[in-house]
Amino acid sequence: MIASRRYILKAGAGLLVAGITTETARAAFDRYVLDSGRGAFAWFESRSGKKRTWTAVLISRAGGDGPDGALYKPVVLVWTTSFNAKKGKVQRVAFGAADDGRCRVSASSDLTEASTDGTIRVWDAVKDDSYTLSISMSWTQDGSKRSLSFDETYSPEPDDAYNARFQLRGDQRRAKATGEVLRGNANLTPKAAKEAFIGDFDSARATFTYP
Repeated sequence: MIASRRYILKAGAGLLVAGITTETARAAFDRYVLDSGRGAFAWFESRSGKKRTWTAVLISRAGGDGPDGALYKPVVLVWTTSFNAKKGKVQRVAFGAADDGRCRVSASSDLTEASTDGTIRVWDAVKDDSYTLSISMSWTQDGSKRSLSFDETYSPEPDDAYNARFQLRGDQRRAKATGEVLRGNANLTPKAAKEAFIGDFDSARATFTYP
């Protein structure tokens, strides 16, 4: 993953115009651009005392491009962070992509259901370590079909230099999403998603940024 790092290298007046701070300008990022096709998205939050775990999952039946080259369909992207809200300490920020059969992906043509299962290799930007997550997740529609214009950025409260931005356009149905993202025996998604939908994406982009 380190070899795939890209850096934002804007300077001077360009930073001000773009609204980018000097700290952000030195950040590394991995960007994934997916081809048009059906898929689903879910964002989860779990709490244990002052500990927070946020996990985002984006699945697509299409292929696309990543920092290391082409992605072969289907594609699953995962970003997860754990932090202590009391101590103000980020413990983990990990992300990665699985393609070419490592994860199975389904999304119905009427956008009423979707699912994924398999394994995904992630890199932890805090610990500079790689490990494998196991994923098994399903989506069930919970609303009528409507247009999708989704642009959200998630970052752990103690340090927004770590963040994940998802930009999705097309059509969607709101959905309920449940399942497991396992790091060893620890389930990072023990509760239903707080944000979830099944979509027919005209465009889909995910950018993972870290110091």
